[in-house]
Amino acid sequence: MNKNAKGYVFTEPQHPIVENVILERFSNAKNGTTLDPLDIKISDFDDCSYQMKVDKSSPSVMQVNMVMPNLNELKPLGANRILQKTYGPYVMSTPVKGYDISLEISAGKGNIQEVAELISNLKRNILAAPLEDSFDALLAGNSGKIKPMVFNTRKNEQLVIQPQDDRVNVYFSLVFEEETDAALADIFLQEFTEAKRQVGSAPSCKYDRDIPQMIRKMKGIKCGKSTVGFLMFSILKTHIDNGNRDRVITLLLSLRSYVHYHIKASKAHLHTRMRKKVSELLLVLNQAKPNPKEEKKKKKFRTTNIEKS
Repeated sequence: MNKNAKGYVFTEPQHPIVENVILERFSNAKNGTTLDPLDIKISDFDDCSYQMKVDKSSPSVMQVNMVMPNLNELKPLGANRILQKTYGPYVMSTPVKGYDISLEISAGKGNIQEVAELISNLKRNILAAPLEDSFDALLAGNSGKIKPMVFNTRKNEQLVIQPQDDRVNVYFSLVFEEETDAALADIFLQEFTEAKRQVGSAPSCKYDRDIPQMIRKMKGIKCGKSTVGFLMFSILKTHIDNGNRDRVITLLLSLRSYVHYHIKASKAHLHTRMRKKVSELLLVLNQAKPNPKEEKKKKKFRTTNIEKS
C-alpha cells in the first residue's frame, strides 16, 4: 500500500511478494548462480495467481508461472507487443500446463533489482497495453482513428476504452455481490463526481447506474443484477503529457482495488462505531439496574406497627 500526504491509500502496481522472493533468492544465491529449491503459489487481485519454482535439476533458473484469465482477450489489444518487447528474453515458448504465461529468470544475468521490478509488474504491464496504445495515439493527435476496446478485468466486470479526437474515455463496470458492499459502493462512486467540482485539473468523471448512452451500442458490454454501475473518466492530452502517462495508467488500473479497499475500511469503521455505541448503552443499562444487596438490607430493617385492640 502507498499512502500519500492527504491520507488516501493506493495499491502499488507491482506484486510485493513476487518482487521480494526474487530479490531474496537471487541475493542469497550460492556462488551467484545456484538458487535454493523453491515451490510456492501466490494469489493476486482479479482472479490472477502465480507459481514461483526453482527445481533441483536446474538450480540456476527460477520459473515464474501466472494464471491470468483475460490474457487471450488482451493479446490482440497490445499484450502480445508488451510480451515480445518487454519480456521477450524471459518468456517461455510454451507455458507450463495449467498456466497462461511462463517466464524463466537465470541467476547471474542482468540487474536483479530491475528484473524483480519488471517481473512483479507483469500483470500491470499486460493490462496497460490497450491504454498505452490509446494514450500514445492521443498524444500524437490521431486517437480518433483507434477503435473502441472492451475486455474483462474480472469475471463479471469490464473495462471499456473509447478513443475520440480530443480525449480517451475510460469506463469501468463495477460489480459487488454483497448488498452492503453494493450500497456503500454506490455512495462512494457518486463521490467521485462530487469531488471533481473541487479539483479543477482532474479528469472529467461521470457515474451511471445503467450502461452509459455513449457505449450502449457497443458489443460485449454486460450489466447484470450485481452491477452497481459504470464509472467514466475522460482523459485529455494535458493529463498524460510531461511524462504522466504511466502514472495515469497505473492509477486507472488500480481503481477497483482502491474502491474495494475503501469500502472494506468504511465497513470496519462503521462496525467499530456500532460496537462502541452498544458498549455505552450497556453501561447505562447496568447503572439503571437496582442493586439486590441494597434491596435485602431495606427488607431487613423494615418494621411493622400493630395496634392493640
